[in-house]
Amino acid sequence: MSIQWRKSYEIGVEEIDSQHKELFKRIRDLLDACSQNKGRQEVSKMIDFLEEYVDIHFTSEEKLHVKNLYPEYKGHKLLHIKFVENFEEIKRKFESEGPTLQFVAMVNKFVVEWLIHHIGTADRAFGNYLRNKEDKNGDN
Repeated sequence: MSIQWRKSYEIGVEEIDSQHKELFKRIRDLLDACSQNKGRQEVSKMIDFLEEYVDIHFTSEEKLHVKNLYPEYKGHKLLHIKFVENFEEIKRKFESEGPTLQFVAMVNKFVVEWLIHHIGTADRAFGNYLRNKEDKNGDN
């Protein structure tokens, strides 16, 4: 199972796009480690790193929202909170069962699908907002 970054996922905000690319890489590494039957300890380290990186990414993204007075900030932040809750569930499943096929399916369902959908809708909306804001400021 593999998750590949596509140029079509770019939202036009370099900082966010580069973080998204890194998230895709880390998720791919996690899925590869599970499918290659890497040790539980190695997979656990990858999960911990991914959890930390997601926190850094969400914090960075939310700071950009606030800085740019993004009107959808609160709703977007709620999506991030929901993701963290789902990720905690995934982490608990791993801690109780290890890197099983069900665990890999959960990662695909909650992380991969969510991330692709989130980037394609909520993050893209923020990118569009910034472009529109820049266009308006450029007209003045």
